[in-house]
Amino acid sequence: MLFLKKRKEQRMVKFIHAADVHLGITYAGVGKNHKDIARELKQAAFDAFESVIDVAIEEEVDALVLAGDLLDSSRTFVKEKLFLQSQLNRLAPFGIPVVVALGNHDAGTSYVSGEHIYTFGSAVETIEVETRNGERVAFSGFSYEVPVVATRKVQEYPVKSANCDIHIGVLHGELTTAQGRYAPFSIPELREKGYDYWALGHIHTCQEVSSQPCAWYSGTTQGADRKESGPKGALLVEITLGNAPEVQFIETSTMDWTEVELAISETARLETLPYLIVEALPNPAKRSLVTLHLQTQESLYSREDLKQLTEVVNGLLEENRSLVTVMSIREQVTKPLRGASGISLVGEVDASLFSEMEIARSGFSNQLMSEFLQKEDVQQEIHERAMRLLEARFSGREEG
Repeated sequence: MLFLKKRKEQRMVKFIHAADVHLGITYAGVGKNHKDIARELKQAAFDAFESVIDVAIEEEVDALVLAGDLLDSSRTFVKEKLFLQSQLNRLAPFGIPVVVALGNHDAGTSYVSGEHIYTFGSAVETIEVETRNGERVAFSGFSYEVPVVATRKVQEYPVKSANCDIHIGVLHGELTTAQGRYAPFSIPELREKGYDYWALGHIHTCQEVSSQPCAWYSGTTQGADRKESGPKGALLVEITLGNAPEVQFIETSTMDWTEVELAISETARLETLPYLIVEALPNPAKRSLVTLHLQTQESLYSREDLKQLTEVVNGLLEENRSLVTVMSIREQVTKPLRGASGISLVGEVDASLFSEMEIARSGFSNQLMSEFLQKEDVQQEIHERAMRLLEARFSGREEG
């Protein structure tokens, strides 16, 4: 990933803001039906944080700011803690300081240490760092001592220090004007501190919550389930005196959760549907975990149908060495589709795709395990024809 660099004399301070790594998460829900995927996801969380460190070194940042929940639990196994320590130690030879706030998941005692690492205590405090170019940067924040912090800790933060060039607030909390369980705060409360940037943690979606003051949730570095869809990562922040911070998203996730909707008609045949689904799915450059929503005008499939359909689709994807895994297929009954956007798997497409066979005129529908499909020669013909089409698609050529 390339980044535009300003001339050094114009730069004031550049740092990476990351949070919610959640090392040690068990992925129990995923592992129930997809044990291999759960293992992949667990490793992906490690890989994502390693990417954060790689970018920090590559970009020669002035600091790494970690806004809480690096671990999924304060009781996380030793492996995760040793990994974090080893990765943060990589920054020491480059003179990159690390500022850590513990969140509600990793609340308690600091689990990393070093001359270049500073972990906030349970009371709001401010540390000052001088960059290699002589800029003075203040960081104010606190760590959770227990998993629930209902007080509005933001009110304890000091106003911008007159002794620094840049002042950054580090806060793991929830944005709300009401009461909350996780250090609740409001935008006016942030604004009155006069800081140049607020590095927020707790929410797993990367988002800017305010431009004045500049306040961002960096989001999680690796999505854990279908609710955390899309690319995940960290933020590269550059602040020059007198200008608004420049914030750039750095993608670190190696596995992305994706929601896909496919509109089908009642004439689409369940026996040919797996091939049509594989043809319609995205062809990503990295691992993609898909939740597929079949949009129908009436309920067509049983739960067992959808379970078998998922297994067949994944079998085809594996044969094609696709980076996609379909985690589940769900039926979504909608009103009749008129000019709807998306992909429509209609009977005409079905018949065209399998025009060399008698399938389109066989007279059965909505029965995955019909007697016709049990015939070995029919199964072989369907499979060979469909695999030729899919191979052509995945290799980027048209079948002759």
